[in-house]
Amino acid sequence: MISQQLTQPYIASAQVVLRDMAEIEIEPGGYFYPNHTDIVSYGVASIITFMGKIKGRLLLDMDPELAIQIARNINDEEFTNTREFMVLTTISEVNNVIAGKAITNLNNTFSLGLRLAPPIVFTGKKPIICIPKISSESLDCYTKNGRLRINVAFEGGAAAQ
Repeated sequence: MISQQLTQPYIASAQVVLRDMAEIEIEPGGYFYPNHTDIVSYGVASIITFMGKIKGRLLLDMDPELAIQIARNINDEEFTNTREFMVLTTISEVNNVIAGKAITNLNNTFSLGLRLAPPIVFTGKKPIICIPKISSESLDCYTKNGRLRINVAFEGGAAAQ
């Protein structure tokens, strides 16, 4: 099980970043829960990895409607398809900002020396996300534009140092 001290900065960061950048409020649907199986994506997902004293990754997975609304709000442009370059680029950058804010918090609190790798983003109909040998936990969140899943993983299910 992943320590709550390691997962909470991600939800806090997601709430602040999506509110401030995209004017979208997210409501957590409970608590982080362990994932023991592959994740079936809602349709648009971005993954960013990090390493330092521990290794892990952040996965943001969302309904296509939410991804399009985030891109519309941030870019002040109309989009209709998640495959549009600016939609994918925007979701990738949002993940980068959320992860960066959470990593800064974790580094300041636990001196983990975490560094981010560039994010990746993909879209499709129910793609399956399979990352073996890594313990992860998810938090289901809701917005007026669709669902958002925040999935945090640490190699070995890291506990706070």
